[in-house]
Amino acid sequence: MDMQVEEGALSSFLTSLKAQGHRFRFLSEARTRGDITISFDDGYADNLHVALPLLKKLEIPMTLFLNTDWLDSKKRRWADEVMAREDDPKRARELAWEGYRDESEIAMKVLTEKTGKASPEYPKESRPLTSAEVRELVSSPLVRIEAHGHRHLPHCQMNKEELQKDTEDNLDQIEALTGRRPKCYAYPYGRMSDLAPFTLDVLKKLGITNAYLAEGRPNYPWTHPLLLDRNALNLL
Repeated sequence: MDMQVEEGALSSFLTSLKAQGHRFRFLSEARTRGDITISFDDGYADNLHVALPLLKKLEIPMTLFLNTDWLDSKKRRWADEVMAREDDPKRARELAWEGYRDESEIAMKVLTEKTGKASPEYPKESRPLTSAEVRELVSSPLVRIEAHGHRHLPHCQMNKEELQKDTEDNLDQIEALTGRRPKCYAYPYGRMSDLAPFTLDVLKKLGITNAYLAEGRPNYPWTHPLLLDRNALNLL
């Protein structure tokens, strides 16, 4: 599906939700069943060049969870490599999980052999954002930048000191770019199983007030604020 079709479908969907009376809010401000949030991860150029013009037209806010190691880079992520080579979404997920812990030449060779694509085509908007583009994004009152880890690593792959440094680097760089220090954090990969025993202590120490998984778990009034799920934000 090309970008124009995707954009048109998204526009129709969001317009329909607005017509039904739903309220669009930043993720940290969503509180009721009628609240809907739009969030993006990582920091792709299409957040600025495709998503923002549409959201401006509809006056809908967006939250971008940004990892900062990728900024101003020409690197492709492992997940991007997989999606560009494999058309079957289920198979793509399987390949992505096989390789994300070892984004190496060996893993790339295996991926190329399994898919038969050595040099796939990428949409031009799939490159990383630049620092200048992040500043352009936050010049809009409809955009809020939050934390997503500096290197986008599962917490279970780091010790406590490494996690604290990774998170501090992320927060410091976002604050330097935007003038605002993030209070919210989206877990890389969004899986509970990737957290570490010290995850909550580190995030709390660094001033994070809300942190989000992406597993589709229900949120209740008693759900820990650092274990919320953004795929099911409604408080039941």
